[in-house]
Amino acid sequence: MPVGRRHGECRRSRHPGPLRIEQAVENLNRSMVLKKQGDLKSAAQSARQALALARQALVETREKRMQSVTAILSHKRGSVQYRPNDAIQWKDAILRQEFIENDRVRTLSRRTETSCSSTAAGCRWMKTP
Repeated sequence: MPVGRRHGECRRSRHPGPLRIEQAVENLNRSMVLKKQGDLKSAAQSARQALALARQALVETREKRMQSVTAILSHKRGSVQYRPNDAIQWKDAILRQEFIENDRVRTLSRRTETSCSSTAAGCRWMKTP
């Protein structure tokens, strides 16, 4: 039985940013080793590759931050309500409803499990009894 936190659990989608950073660090380390060995030409080339990968990771990360996150109510048992960020009143949610960033989702008494799977960022909110 899955255990969910009260306000949900969110996993960010995997994107190439962290991989690019890892590759940049590896190239930088390789550059330092090559420099110590006296191979300055290869060291400079590896350092340039590290810098290019780091810049690429920065661009990709900034692009990801600019995307809004949406989620879809994928499973529902019991009463589930939502409230858009700019609204005051709660409304009944329907199965496969799409939510946008900062929308609030809640379950009421006699809840069992509600999950909301994100289409963009891999977020998943789970409520358990």
